[in-house]
Amino acid sequence: MQRLSRLFVIMTAYVAASVVAGVVALLGILIATAGFVVLRPAALAELVAPMAVASMVAGASALLPTVPVGIYAEKHRRRALAWYSRAGVGIGLAALLLYVIASELVSRSVSNANAADISFLATLAVSVMLAGLCSGVAYWAIAGRHAGADPAPPVADANKA
Repeated sequence: MQRLSRLFVIMTAYVAASVVAGVVALLGILIATAGFVVLRPAALAELVAPMAVASMVAGASALLPTVPVGIYAEKHRRRALAWYSRAGVGIGLAALLLYVIASELVSRSVSNANAADISFLATLAVSVMLAGLCSGVAYWAIAGRHAGADPAPPVADANKA
């Protein structure tokens, strides 16, 4: 039962970290391209649906790089906030690299890129790194600080002695 509850905590933390990553990445890109005007309440209200989509994309694209990192963290009992922050940045960059490789294989979009495309890719990389950092902190707050924790020992019944 302990492992099942730990798995539930890990999955909940992953979903929460994906939401954080999607929101931070989207806001980072929008602020870099349109300025801080996107932080006005009216503008943020219109971004709810795009934030949901960005969160789903973040969760789906980061799943493959996250699995080995998560297994390593649980097995080796990594509990440091700094470790999860760096892992989040690494996972975000790995997911971005997978996207760039797939995009290049399908449409040669990177090798045929112009200066504006390269500039946007740099903005995207910075946004993804910031999103990875924030999502690593969110994951740590929910599940990471208890990574690899031993299940609680059974409580001895005082009446049986």
